[in-house]
Amino acid sequence: MSRVLIRKLDGFPIEFQSGDAPLGTLLQNAINAGLDEDDYEEQNITDLDYAVLEEDKINQPIRAEQEARNAQKRIRQQQAVSRIKIALNLSDSEIQDLRDALI
Repeated sequence: MSRVLIRKLDGFPIEFQSGDAPLGTLLQNAINAGLDEDDYEEQNITDLDYAVLEEDKINQPIRAEQEARNAQKRIRQQQAVSRIKIALNLSDSEIQDLRDALI
């Protein structure tokens, strides 16, 4: 059985360990690192349950942040193209030709 150290505030997994170390090892590591014992909880967890927890608390938020950054980047690029188009008095076709030429 594996173990996970979870931040009580938001259920975020701080540390995961598989193997035969006794329950309490991860919490003691956190205390030794200066974390407040009352803010964390160590639990036994199956590898499958940890994979679900990791996806929910780590992977999905990372993907959402990346998607948000990519969306912001696309908006900035569209705004830049619009400004260039207006400043140079270019048509959509001419803008596409310019893009093609620059790539």
